[in-house]
Amino acid sequence: MSEKIRLGALGGWLGQSPPPTFSLPSSAAGMVWLVIGLATTLHAALSDGPPAAVTTGRVALILLVGFALQMLLGVTTRVLPRRLGRSPAATHDAAAELERWGTGRVVVTNLGLALHLLPTPPLVRLVIAVLAGLALALALPLLVRAVRAARAAVPQREVDLPREGRPAGPAAPAWSRLELLTGAGIIALGTSVGVGLDPAAAGLGRAAGGGARRDVVGTGRTRRVRVRAHDMRFHPEEVSVDVGDRLVIELENTDSTDIHDLVLADGTASPRLSPGGRATLEVGPVGAPTQGWCSVVGHRQMGMVFRITATGSVNGTQEPSHDRDDEAPRIDFRDSWGEDFTGIDPTLPPLGDSSVREVTLTVSEVPIEIAPGVTQLRWTYNGDSLAPTLHGRVGDRFVVTLVNEGTMGHSIDFHASEVAPNREMRTIPPGERLRYEFTAARAGIWMYHCGTPPMSTHIASGLAGAVVVEPEGLAEVDRTYVIAQSEIHLGPQGEAVNSTKVVDDEPDAVVFNGYVNQYVDRPLRAKVGERIRVWALDLGPNRPLSFHVVGAQFDTVYKEGAYRLKRGRGPLDPPGTTSGGSQSLGLLAAQGGFVELAFTEPGRYPFVNHVMSDGERGALGLFEVT
Repeated sequence: MSEKIRLGALGGWLGQSPPPTFSLPSSAAGMVWLVIGLATTLHAALSDGPPAAVTTGRVALILLVGFALQMLLGVTTRVLPRRLGRSPAATHDAAAELERWGTGRVVVTNLGLALHLLPTPPLVRLVIAVLAGLALALALPLLVRAVRAARAAVPQREVDLPREGRPAGPAAPAWSRLELLTGAGIIALGTSVGVGLDPAAAGLGRAAGGGARRDVVGTGRTRRVRVRAHDMRFHPEEVSVDVGDRLVIELENTDSTDIHDLVLADGTASPRLSPGGRATLEVGPVGAPTQGWCSVVGHRQMGMVFRITATGSVNGTQEPSHDRDDEAPRIDFRDSWGEDFTGIDPTLPPLGDSSVREVTLTVSEVPIEIAPGVTQLRWTYNGDSLAPTLHGRVGDRFVVTLVNEGTMGHSIDFHASEVAPNREMRTIPPGERLRYEFTAARAGIWMYHCGTPPMSTHIASGLAGAVVVEPEGLAEVDRTYVIAQSEIHLGPQGEAVNSTKVVDDEPDAVVFNGYVNQYVDRPLRAKVGERIRVWALDLGPNRPLSFHVVGAQFDTVYKEGAYRLKRGRGPLDPPGTTSGGSQSLGLLAAQGGFVELAFTEPGRYPFVNHVMSDGERGALGLFEVT
């Protein structure tokens, strides 16, 4: 075997030419990340750094991806060709495939990991995490190519032929400056895309300064203040500054999961900070009292406000309107949905035979037309205005994967579960996922929702849905529907929920299954004499539901896990009683049940929330009976 083939086969890492483009750099980067991970752990243990949960997550990412995975891929790329190759030629060809695009993959992986660990905006972190993941995942198709190349090695190259008689195999890749620049460019492009998707999170679209009062003579002194954002509060919440003093705020997010920022009434603003992130606000000479707040939706209403008092000032507080109620669009409840509107199918999903219910719920922020001509940025599980309905039996095992693709922390709380809230129900930051398992021990229609503060805002934004767990021996019916009531609180057209309206219980609409009057234009179907079951759930967050069908009566009412009425007989009625009836199912927020009825003649039967002010602002639908 010639020395040329031995070197080309990547026989070693050092002292050979050309050097490997992936195996050595990947392994070397892994060792660097190991040192960084150990140093981060030691620093956290010896200092008052970021929260423990933040440090633990960073160290885990550093050690698992930066060290372990890169070392594994680097060593595999070096060793595997020898295992695959039954000859120097086969080893050479396999190594050449595994080293393909090595420079670019190493650059994208390590730059992406470094940026992901820095306090970058959430969507930037998400985009670069995807890019770094793709760079690592390229090892799999290259492995397949290496196996094929080893098997297809030309037999004559296995003989130690003279140089001029040896067929040429794939050239060993060389370290590429072009790939290095391309990899850096890919990360730069991904960062730009993330900033473009959420410019506010990067501090763009806001005034970078403006706190300096032009009519105030500066004293030349600077007041520097450290402010921590933690547990839905700023610490301290108020700072006093002499008129004319220049104020510099050093902001740090010491929460373990939530994203925060600080916006002042004059337009001065920080970027949105991930847990552990820091930013500096140059306020300038202070001339009047000023208020600030966290602009993440709902956080201001939860108490994240900050005050600057100006000692000696006689001017009023600068506090322009923040919620812009006058910009909210108006819903016309007489408008009809167009032909292309689909809405949400209220039919209860079929059960199937499995006793394990697996579902992935992905949080995303989606602009949705919730009434004709009215759009709101909804926070969603799986992309619709209402979360999907889940269906099971008593004893079924639910396996739920929560994926956070939003721009802030989110969580999930299943009322049908009995688990420790600090584990499965914990808030996860953007880009992370959580596995939530529970066994349905009791029957009913149960609410699930985001439990991240402010909970009312997250529920009102669309992060809520129903789990139907059937009671044992539930009789068959002809049709089964699910109706979930919730509330709409509008901000400006196309923007997120107005949290002030949520807190003040001033909804713009009360709706069934996430859309205004959708079942007026798309009625529920039934036939005369058919037995209809309607599961009803009040998602809230505030308004009660009195579910009523105009022109019909219920002979069966099941509420909160027990029958109030069953085929005309109440729990205390003597046997043989069948004359009992019910006109409505009354539910408070997070309560649910079902009713059964049969229509006696054809026609159009409205169903409403009989809290009539709510029925008249969207909580309305029709049964079309034939």
